[in-house]
Amino acid sequence: MKASGRGGPADDREQREVVELVSKPELDRAPRQIERLQKENERRKRESERLKRESDRLRQEIERLRKELEAALRASKRQAAPHSRGELKANPQPPGRKAGRAYGRRACRPIPPRLDERIDVALPKRCPRCGGGVELERRAPQYQEEIVRRTVARRFDIAVGRCHRCGRRVQGRHPLQTSDAVGVGSVQLGPESRSGTGLPAVDLAGLEDEAPRRLDRVERRATTTPLARDRQ
Repeated sequence: MKASGRGGPADDREQREVVELVSKPELDRAPRQIERLQKENERRKRESERLKRESDRLRQEIERLRKELEAALRASKRQAAPHSRGELKANPQPPGRKAGRAYGRRACRPIPPRLDERIDVALPKRCPRCGGGVELERRAPQYQEEIVRRTVARRFDIAVGRCHRCGRRVQGRHPLQTSDAVGVGSVQLGPESRSGTGLPAVDLAGLEDEAPRRLDRVERRATTTPLARDRQ
């Protein structure tokens, strides 16, 4: 039988020549080199993934800073920029109290149950704004609670008029009054209560705006007469 072309003498010589080109030490080093190259490949792959994540993070940071810069530039061109709260509501409610029944519960300081003094407050002879003559139209009550050794309740019957020249409203003022408010704000604290005159170690600054419990403490330290509070 004839030998096939693959198993002929020429092929055997070529295989021996190929085997002789690679030395045994090199063959021994080949697995280690392959392992080293695989590790290097894994390391570079991890480094590439890390750099990609860092690139994504920096891209997002740049986008965020760009949006903030654009918002700041837009806000600097608006007149109400310092009062801006950012994004507007889709359906904002109108500001202020609602009209009619939706206004809410109205509240003011109660009128003192008794009066110790009643003072008539006359109109000024001239309008304080323009100097014109003043005509009496009505009298508006204002109440004041003064904390001294005892609570003194005063009523000021304030003359309210209107200027002949400018038509503006004008009202009188007594030296004991601490406010020109009438109507809802007609019940006030007197000058001695505000200054703490004659009351030992009692801080009455902003007494009208304090909570009822604070008022009770001040009342017990300063006087034996109950102080009327705001009731809602």
